[in-house]
Amino acid sequence: MRRCTQMKVFVGLLLTACSGGNFSGGSGQGAAPAGGISGNESDITIGKDDNATGTPGEPAPLPPVDQVTALKEKCANAQAASFKTVEQTITYPERKTCAFGMNSNLATKQGFVQASETSPATLNLPAGDICGIDIDSPADARLHYDDFLILSIDSRIVFLSNGGLTKYLDAPQQGILSWDFTKVVGQPIGNFETPAYCLGKGAACDLPAHDKEGPVALHLTANEIAPIAAAIAGKTTVNMDLTATGDNDNTDCFHTALTVAVKIKYIP
Repeated sequence: MRRCTQMKVFVGLLLTACSGGNFSGGSGQGAAPAGGISGNESDITIGKDDNATGTPGEPAPLPPVDQVTALKEKCANAQAASFKTVEQTITYPERKTCAFGMNSNLATKQGFVQASETSPATLNLPAGDICGIDIDSPADARLHYDDFLILSIDSRIVFLSNGGLTKYLDAPQQGILSWDFTKVVGQPIGNFETPAYCLGKGAACDLPAHDKEGPVALHLTANEIAPIAAAIAGKTTVNMDLTATGDNDNTDCFHTALTVAVKIKYIP
């Protein structure tokens, strides 16, 4: 369903000295080089997966709170010279239409979350302790989606364009929500213009409103990303998926092509 109200979302996150990246349109996926990734930008090309419907795999379990706290403290106390930054480009192809009535998707029903389609991608991880992730688009980016959009890392929600859907998900653990379509499917939307949910409390999180166009910016410091970073520690790659939902027509489960520049700040 299409509605037209511009929204600019500001949610808490604490800004750090992590650098910004870029979003724009295209398609992509690639494997991590041996021993992790270098400090050079890594272009990834993924293919469109028209059958990526419903729920992604189970995320890695979150580690104990004391382990997450230790990572936050390590990042906070490290000298500036201790940090390294890697940048990677991930491109999601344009996606159109929902596969209503297939797999976990239900038949069309106006005003309800009936279907989802996922554009998968792989994020390469550096060897070390992740202390921040930046996701930014240029000011002239034209991200457009319908009905709603979810960006997740290892199935943990980075942003969800309609925060009203969070009430259907499992309660957050250490401030982290997991995306699980089976919890949301068939539920009433209520308000199409509910402000977005973004991970963390402190920094600006900007994305266009439902059925609008615009840029995206999200900066995650150790205070926000530490539970996810600790959970995926030791991995060389992790899923970073873009999911679109729909309720009742062939313009739903849509998003424009999107190229994401991701910067990861870490301690080797």
